[in-house]
Amino acid sequence: MGALPAAWCKANHFKEYAERFSPNDTHNVVRCNACLAHAKAELLTEDTEAVERGVCDRVRTEAELDAASLPLVKRIAGRGDRMTTHLKTCPDVDPTVKAIAKRGSLTPADLGPLPHMSRGQQRARAALGIQPLPNPNLPTTPPLQLSIPAAVPRIPALHVPHIPAPSSGLAYTVSPLDIPRVANTVMAAFQSAAEIEVHRVGMWEREQQEQFARDVCRLLVSCNWSWNCVSNPEFLLFFSKYVPEAKIPDRDVLSGRILDTLTREVEAGMKEKVRGKWATGQCDGWKSIAKDNIITTSSTVEGKWYLGAAHDVSPERKTAAALLEIVDGDMTAAEEQLLIQFIGYCTDNGGDAARGMRARLKRRRKSLLVSPCWAHQINLIVGELLGLDIACIQAMDIGLGWIKWIVNHSRALGMLKAQQKQTELYAKTHRLLTLIFPVISRWTSHFVSLRRLLVLSGPLRALYLQSHQSLVECAGDKRAAVEKAEDVLELLDDTTTWKRLAEAKILLEPLAIAAKCFQAVDLSLDVVLLILGNLYFNYDPTKINPAAARCVRASLEKRWAAVNREHAILTLYLNPLIRGTAFDPRNLAVRPISIYAMATRACKQIFSVDADLDFHAAFGDYGLGTAEFSAEFMQLEQLKALHKREGKHLHMVTVWKPLDTGELKGRNLLVQLAIALASFTPTSAGSERGFSRFGLLLTKLRSRMSIEKVRKMTTLSIAIQQEHEAMGLRTDRIKRRFVEVAEECDERAAAGVDGPQTFAGLAEQLVGDVSEEGTPELEEVGSDEEEDTEEDATAAARPQAASSLTLKSIFNWPRPGSSTIDKEKLQNALGFYWVNGIKSLDDELAAYELLSDSVDV
Repeated sequence: MGALPAAWCKANHFKEYAERFSPNDTHNVVRCNACLAHAKAELLTEDTEAVERGVCDRVRTEAELDAASLPLVKRIAGRGDRMTTHLKTCPDVDPTVKAIAKRGSLTPADLGPLPHMSRGQQRARAALGIQPLPNPNLPTTPPLQLSIPAAVPRIPALHVPHIPAPSSGLAYTVSPLDIPRVANTVMAAFQSAAEIEVHRVGMWEREQQEQFARDVCRLLVSCNWSWNCVSNPEFLLFFSKYVPEAKIPDRDVLSGRILDTLTREVEAGMKEKVRGKWATGQCDGWKSIAKDNIITTSSTVEGKWYLGAAHDVSPERKTAAALLEIVDGDMTAAEEQLLIQFIGYCTDNGGDAARGMRARLKRRRKSLLVSPCWAHQINLIVGELLGLDIACIQAMDIGLGWIKWIVNHSRALGMLKAQQKQTELYAKTHRLLTLIFPVISRWTSHFVSLRRLLVLSGPLRALYLQSHQSLVECAGDKRAAVEKAEDVLELLDDTTTWKRLAEAKILLEPLAIAAKCFQAVDLSLDVVLLILGNLYFNYDPTKINPAAARCVRASLEKRWAAVNREHAILTLYLNPLIRGTAFDPRNLAVRPISIYAMATRACKQIFSVDADLDFHAAFGDYGLGTAEFSAEFMQLEQLKALHKREGKHLHMVTVWKPLDTGELKGRNLLVQLAIALASFTPTSAGSERGFSRFGLLLTKLRSRMSIEKVRKMTTLSIAIQQEHEAMGLRTDRIKRRFVEVAEECDERAAAGVDGPQTFAGLAEQLVGDVSEEGTPELEEVGSDEEEDTEEDATAAARPQAASSLTLKSIFNWPRPGSSTIDKEKLQNALGFYWVNGIKSLDDELAAYELLSDSVDV
């Protein structure tokens, strides 16, 4: 026979005392409630008879009876087996309880609908005068309700509101000795118990209480509230007032059993969503507020990011081999548990370990496509551009100085807003704009601040001309401050400086748009190639600063040459909305016959299948847009219109899936290949966003939470967010993603750490971050091997030379004599995804404006 849980026994049938059973024992003393009630009843009978005989003048109070009954009742160690043994043999215990003790186990019916309430909830309910209705189904041993004859003199007892006995449905009156322990806050708030109206409420059944606990857990995770808030008096008062039938779960229960259950359900639901689909694996590193080095692995499936495992690697060596074992082990676990297939893997270029890991992973899993994160690659290009010694880049430092000075002087900022009210723009929109100070080292924030500065150039120059002296007076009376103000504002009306700022904005804007495109969680290789082509087209030395254009084009070619170009070209060709319209027909390397050869090699690598004649025929029909690959049969226009109306990106997997028959041969092999390539996501932006969630959860005040609990909370919060989006309940409020930005700024300011003060410094930081960011903990020991590029080693032996696959040569760039149709085809292809980046950039501008409005100056 087993023993009953000690907590259940203490809550229902025993009273625990703050003393050890023996000097060497870890358990406290308990006494049986039934035995105590029997002893008190006997003492009461003796007192009553003594008063009637005239031996004594009064009956002892309840507190005195309690104290006198203690020596009469046997002390028991508060262990489950000892209390169970006593319940089996105690003559005063209810027979139903004896049966439970003899059975040695509890059923849901035995637990009843009234779980043990915390003392905080008891106090809150007492303050509101709430007590539960009796529960006839739950056998308990309540304290004895004494009935004293009216003729017997007694000491008046202090009456206070009824407090529910722990886990019992019966109410009892709090004795004077219990008041300091349980109801001290109640007595401080009320002069007498008569001032509180007592309400009896029925408590929820166990099933409803369990659902309530689950919903509270979801509420706390979704709102990012601390687990400790459930013990906050105001929280308890609120729920006791509006949901008195509920027992507030303890924080250990919520963050333990309930969170574990919900996370398991989310992961089970995730399995149903991703079963049998292609996934892109990602890993990234992060240092927590507690200085722990964390590695997480994740996967992206059809544009949805799913968090995998989290590892604390603080005490371990940081090598490529160690990272490989973590990655490969998590990939194997995901394949077994989620039944997904990995098409590729992507990491940033942080440290030799990350780059070396990709090369080793490629050799171990030869079917994988591997790629660096393109969002980080853009930072490298920007870093090289900002490092140029050209006038427009230097002018950006002057503009940054204007913004900083005006934002830090509230009167100057107010004068600027007053000046705006005199403009035609304000007359039309009735909207005042503010300057945006780039408070963090994200270079896109510097760009949007520059763009806003140019928008406000008119009011700024007018303010300088009309109120120059008043602006200088904003600096105060100190001579040094006045001289600094004169130096900063000196060029505010300089036309040349404003022209250079406009030129800098033109130089940075295409890269800012590309950065937003590359941060999309559903990024694919065809989008990467189109964005690179768009950048190459925009940085034309004949149209913009030649030095800047040549720098960006050279950097683009360098990044493009470092990856497997065939996979990107093939993915773009298998985009039915574009096909081969963007490629130069005069370049043999990107003619359909050459792309067909790329397709056969991809089938061999990914599926280990050789292409047959049916595959050859299907490839030809696709290129011509006939048979099942025609635009009409694939319903391309309808899909485009539908996604455009709902404001969603049309993913190529959605286009190809209706054609899939499940066969890995013949014509369907082309469909399978297109789906696999479109499923590869060459960005780790999803992991970065996951770490942003980690940072919001693992704060200075919550730094002791385990990383596994943080992982579970993140997994649950992402699932809840996706549910809200599917229900149409979540509005895309831009500011929600920038809360951590303000916190980061406060943290950096408190630590005395400033971001780069010049754009040259920002350039150095961007290059350094890409070399170190993401996996700073993985660069202590290198890969110990030669660095591999993503390009296959046999590429040089193929018919097309490497120079035939450069950005300069693969696209059908406009040339003298090019037809209007060819130009339109190229523009339509290159601009297909560009608009998404423009919209994301506008959203970021609005978000930084909200952030700037919330900063006290």
